[in-house]
Amino acid sequence: MVPVLLVVGALGMPVTGLLVRPDVRGARHGNEMFVELGRFGWYGYLVLSVVALAVGLVGVRSGTPRGRGLGVGATTALLTLTVVFGTIHVFVVANGMFHGHGKPWATVVAALAGLAAVTALGFARVRLRRAG
Repeated sequence: MVPVLLVVGALGMPVTGLLVRPDVRGARHGNEMFVELGRFGWYGYLVLSVVALAVGLVGVRSGTPRGRGLGVGATTALLTLTVVFGTIHVFVVANGMFHGHGKPWATVVAALAGLAAVTALGFARVRLRRAG
């Protein structure tokens, strides 16, 4: 059960961020850089999530106390990343960027995906700590 929670929690928000994009209309030449930096940052978040997921899964599958410790550490890192980047994503989708407009339904989807990811990671972390 813990590996499933880790996968859902680790990939829920990054994948949602790739599918639900904010409105970036109105970006002029100088502001286009911020859109590209945000996209590049999100790809970095996805890579970090996959690496932390791999570390966590290896730790959980090993079944040793050290492995469970790795799993708890990876879950804590994923939880932190998800809360920070999920909040930023929901805020930007809700308000749009530059002269863009918010997307109410996309905001709801992004918020629910973030909530599901945080909940899954929270349960995984509790179960790993109880097992160790």
